[in-house]
Amino acid sequence: GAAGSAGAIGARSYFVRQAAAKIDIPLLQVGEEAAVGSKVTVSKYDDLAKLYSSMSGKVGRVEVLAEENGAMAGRFGTAFSVGKDGRMVTNHHVVEGALDLTIFDSFGRAHQASVIKSSPLYDLALIQLKNPTAAARFSPVTVEGSGVIKSNVAGEQLFSVGFPNGWQKPFLSPGETINSVRVDPLNMRIKLHAENGNSGGPIIDSQGRLVGVLKQGDRSNHDVTILTPAESVNALVESTKFVGRLEA
Repeated sequence: GAAGSAGAIGARSYFVRQAAAKIDIPLLQVGEEAAVGSKVTVSKYDDLAKLYSSMSGKVGRVEVLAEENGAMAGRFGTAFSVGKDGRMVTNHHVVEGALDLTIFDSFGRAHQASVIKSSPLYDLALIQLKNPTAAARFSPVTVEGSGVIKSNVAGEQLFSVGFPNGWQKPFLSPGETINSVRVDPLNMRIKLHAENGNSGGPIIDSQGRLVGVLKQGDRSNHDVTILTPAESVNALVESTKFVGRLEA
């Protein structure tokens, strides 16, 4: 009887601890800048926590060493996995002219990579992790697209996950769609704050489905971000037309 009571108390204590478990999510909100204190604390069973935890294992921090105007320069960016074979997607402008390309996983481990193909028109690049075992460090994003952007309705919830200013932990950036009279299929605009280093990160809906790839902030409005739609990612990943060269 005493053992049974102790077991019941222990079980209740376990579930209380589980219910009280919290997670800090680095947050990059509209109108704010990425900083140590930029975070929100929620239960690890909250939908936002589940979304962040899932996406953290699908993105990597990109560090590039390239030659620009006769001098060596470093760049930051974000990439996300699109296959279990170590393929990842980022922006063309992040990896253009890369002499050294390194992807860091969520544990800070460095993985060397190379560019498979790149499209300046869509500002997308498909890269490959050189070490096959490194692929296991990343889970692929579901690249099936989402109808959120196509509906052209304002107020649909969106999120981006990336590494603003080269921060080692991924930040979650909440945003939403904005109604546009004219929708440019190469440069769609949403309400979402981005900083240097967010380029190449996935933009997803609340279900984690890919909406597009973060391209750049709108220079006329810091809280508007330009993205390349998910359909262009499908075209880049599935096409063999541009293997081994840059698309004109």
